[in-house]
Amino acid sequence: VVVRQASDAVSWPAVVGVASAFFALTVGLALRLSIGQDEAYSLQTSSADIITALRKGLTFEAQAPLYFGVLAFWRILNGSVFFARLLSIGLSCVTLAYTWYFARRFIRGIAPEIVLAFVAFNPFLIWAAVEIRPYPAAIALSTALLYYLFCGWVEDGEGQLRPRLAFVVVAVLGAYTQYYMANLVAAGAIGILLLGQWRQVGS
Repeated sequence: VVVRQASDAVSWPAVVGVASAFFALTVGLALRLSIGQDEAYSLQTSSADIITALRKGLTFEAQAPLYFGVLAFWRILNGSVFFARLLSIGLSCVTLAYTWYFARRFIRGIAPEIVLAFVAFNPFLIWAAVEIRPYPAAIALSTALLYYLFCGWVEDGEGQLRPRLAFVVVAVLGAYTQYYMANLVAAGAIGILLLGQWRQVGS
């Protein structure tokens, strides 16, 4: 894997512009959109204390519980619908950050600003960013998982211990946020095997 050099030119006005436009668009939508049925479920699940939210995440929602516990804690600060949606917007901004890191470091031939713009203005991410549901958390963790997979195993060189540890931490958080994340971990392991780096999986 060829890594971009730190000295490669970066159009910071473009990066700031894309991020600002995404934030403004999603905040505007969060203020205007009415509550959907699934969002109402999330608000009900997180309406009590954190422990109750975790329990309801497993039983009422029939999902991994971590997001609902975090949402219950978040809503202690402010119980409004808009503030609950701000958590989703913040998580989607984490997705953009890891997208930028990944594109800057691993993608050749395409300016990272263009990759960032394609992800930021993807209708699916915009939709997820204003939903009071686990989707933006799962997307953010999936993006982080891919980044640390490349840093820890695909990229050649030293200093791979930290990204490998980060990969494990993100994988655990992902498993408690969305069961689907277990499939991504399995896919990453298969990718490592196909790359012929299976001996390094446990190292």
